[in-house]
Amino acid sequence: MSTVRHRRLLADYEAIQQYVNHHSNLQLLEVEGDPPELYRISYRLNSLARLVGEIVAVDQQVAEISLPRNYPRVPPKCRILTPIFHPNVKEETLHVDLRWHEHGNLLAVVAIVGQLLQFQELSETNSVNAEAADWVKTNPKGVPTDRVSFSLDDDRAREAESAEEHRKNTTRDFAKPQAETTPSMNTLSEHDYPDVIKLECPACHTSYKVRQNALGKFVRCKRCQNVFQLSALPHVED
Repeated sequence: MSTVRHRRLLADYEAIQQYVNHHSNLQLLEVEGDPPELYRISYRLNSLARLVGEIVAVDQQVAEISLPRNYPRVPPKCRILTPIFHPNVKEETLHVDLRWHEHGNLLAVVAIVGQLLQFQELSETNSVNAEAADWVKTNPKGVPTDRVSFSLDDDRAREAESAEEHRKNTTRDFAKPQAETTPSMNTLSEHDYPDVIKLECPACHTSYKVRQNALGKFVRCKRCQNVFQLSALPHVED
C-alpha cells in the first residue's frame, strides 16, 4: 500500500470515528482492514422495507461502505445490508451519484447515504426499483420517512460542526496583537512566531503553517474543503 493511500485511509478512519461517535443516530458496527478499507454503519432512522410481501416501516438500516483499490481516485462503493424498499437500491447495491472527486470527503458519503435511506434525497437517473419509484410518486406525503439531519454542519457531529467558525477562531489565534486584520495560515513566519509548525491536509496534502496553540481545533482545507483536526496530522518537513 502506498504511503499516500495509507495516510488517506488513516485520516478517513479518524474522521469517521469522530463523526459517528458524536451523532446519536449512527453506530460504527465493524471495520475491515488496517487502516480500514470497509465500514459497516448502523443508521437509526425511519425507512421502508418489503417484508413477507408487505411494505412496512423499519427504524434501522445497516450500510456497508467499501473503498476500492484505486480509492480515492475512484468513489467508494455502497451497499445496504438490511431489507429496504427504495428506488435506488437493488440487490443490496446502492445506485446513486456520490458527486465524488479525488479530494472528496468520505464523511459526505456517510451523510448522503443517511439522507437517501430516509428518502430525503432520491436519484431519478439511477432508479433501479420501479415499484419503489412508483410508490414514491403515489405517496408524496409519505416521504421523507424521517427528518434526521446528517449535514456535516449538524450540532451532533462536532468534528464537522460549524467548521468555518472553527477556522475563524483558529486564525484569530494566529493574529499579532497589533494587527488590524487576521493573517492567513500560510502568512505565519517562524521568525515572528517560534512556535509555528507545519501541517498538511490529510486529503489533498496542502501544507499549512499553524501555531501550536491551535492543535486540536477543526479546520476546513481551503483547497479541497476537507474537514480535519489539526492535532491528528503529521509534520511536514522543510
